[in-house]
Amino acid sequence: MSEPDLQRAFQRAKLFDRLAGLRRDQPAPTLGELIRARHNIVVFAQKPVSGRFA
Repeated sequence: MSEPDLQRAFQRAKLFDRLAGLRRDQPAPTLGELIRARHNIVVFAQKPVSGRFA
């Protein structure tokens, strides 16, 4: 699935704003932090991504 298709699917489901944006150069947030911030959906990809949709 392409990044734009994935973005559209999360937007249609009204979940795009719940996605967690993780950064390699920062420690990962705890599950509690993600839940409190309402960013409790994490998507992992097998292939490198552009990061444009983070």
